[in-house]
Amino acid sequence: KSYYDRINHGHLIEKLKRTADASLYAFTKYVLGYSDMAIRPHWDICNFIQRNLWEDLLLLAPRGCFKSTIGSVGLPLWLFTKDKNLRILSLSYEMDYTKGWLAVGKQHLESNRLFRIMYGDLVPKGESTTDTWRTDRIKVSGRTLFRVECSWIASSIKTSETSQHYD
Repeated sequence: KSYYDRINHGHLIEKLKRTADASLYAFTKYVLGYSDMAIRPHWDICNFIQRNLWEDLLLLAPRGCFKSTIGSVGLPLWLFTKDKNLRILSLSYEMDYTKGWLAVGKQHLESNRLFRIMYGDLVPKGESTTDTWRTDRIKVSGRTLFRVECSWIASSIKTSETSQHYD
């Protein structure tokens, strides 16, 4: 590639990163690659979540509206790009659902080339990965606060996460 092409490519990545950092919608659609997301209703869903981020939320929408994709995959990954020290609990009635969301999140962390270019490698290295990179919990690399809880835990109402603290 020419010098000009490398500059433009880097410029486009930086522009997308600024947009994705500010918008859960842009992050989920363009960085994670969920291209079927559309302005209506997905922009509104993402903005509702962003405006009420640290509040208790109830989001009711028909099947196929990307509720789980946005809230249970996109949101945790987007939050980790802002703060690697977060502790997130994904919870549903069935453990298989939350493990599935975590598995998709892990795939993005491991294999999504654009995510890795923009936000770096959040996959831990070394022998501790057997304890920190499992099907039900992960610890992203780059944490500066050392806590008992993993970064992202998949659980269900049928299991106990007693004495754990989540953000």
